[in-house]
Amino acid sequence: MKKTWKISYKGNEIVVVNTWQNEQLFVNGELQDEQNGYAGRSRLWGHIETRSGERESIKVSIGSGGWGGIICVVFIDDQLVFRSNSKRYKELKPIRRN
Repeated sequence: MKKTWKISYKGNEIVVVNTWQNEQLFVNGELQDEQNGYAGRSRLWGHIETRSGERESIKVSIGSGGWGGIICVVFIDDQLVFRSNSKRYKELKPIRRN
């Protein structure tokens, strides 16, 4: 089973991919982190460059939502910008921060 989340943030595209074998974090098409092997939960780390040239850190947490669901949570500079629960919701819109 493969699950993909796409988030737009300050002109950047953040893509998180979860499969049975691994998790990957892409920013603007560039692979920034990857975890291989089965785990009940994973953390991925990366960064974005804002339009003003500042660098902001990305932290992604992926874990079990119970009954086969998967939850993806994305923080940028320690601020929650996205939370998805594939069991309860088909799609949640990203939280936009200006």
